[in-house]
Amino acid sequence: MNFIHWCFLQACERADYGKTFKTSTNLNKLLESGIPYIQEAQKNAGKFGVTRTMKDSVDKCINSLQAKKVAWDLINPKDTSINGVDIHAYNELEIYWDETVYLKKEEEYLTIRCKAKLDRMIINFNTKTVKIPDVKTTGHSVYLFQSSMEYYKYYRQGAFYIRAATQWLIQSGIVENIGQVNGWKFEFSNVVTETFGLYQAGVYKMNEYWLDKGLQAVKDGLQRIAHHVYTGDWINSMEEYNNDGYLQYKDSAVSIHTEEETETNTNN
Repeated sequence: MNFIHWCFLQACERADYGKTFKTSTNLNKLLESGIPYIQEAQKNAGKFGVTRTMKDSVDKCINSLQAKKVAWDLINPKDTSINGVDIHAYNELEIYWDETVYLKKEEEYLTIRCKAKLDRMIINFNTKTVKIPDVKTTGHSVYLFQSSMEYYKYYRQGAFYIRAATQWLIQSGIVENIGQVNGWKFEFSNVVTETFGLYQAGVYKMNEYWLDKGLQAVKDGLQRIAHHVYTGDWINSMEEYNNDGYLQYKDSAVSIHTEEETETNTNN
């Protein structure tokens, strides 16, 4: 028995495979089916294998998105130039840019390097419109997706992606400066498909309320990152740093007690 054969048998033993077989039978079965499997795996190195169940789920998601025209037009765009209308689509677009953050307490400016990778970006040069669809899957009803959007703060992602697209327009020479970007319209949307049941799909376009909220969240996040970069302290929070090591209760916090709890606290 050579070393390879021994390794096969050790793997069988750890996996409790073929306990009822003779050693020679087990080895023959492994050599018959295992070697071709390993050779096939080597040919597909770097690729992600999927089960039949996973592939079936993916196919159903794709079929659902294709059936929803507004969704498919967003995630499967093609460059077109029809009747003088120029539309260009960019997939898996990586954008890098710098954000300047002012640290009030230190009275210092700090530059933070940013990166965004957009699923899709569709530019209509005639209408000066930039559409940024982002694909999401959900294990719940597509019609209840707002709760996921709020919980995972996708509004922050939307604002960050629009900020990235703005910088891309400048870097690409489409506009000369940030002032010219004001003439452009940006749209961020979540293209959502269920991963169960009916596999329904839908598109949520993010409105100004959520994008404004997202922009504030982006600014707050950059402020926090800049603080930790500047101080080199990644253990203590920015709040502790600004309050001499202490955390503070929020003024808006309200303690609610039942009558029984209030009576017990008073007696004690």
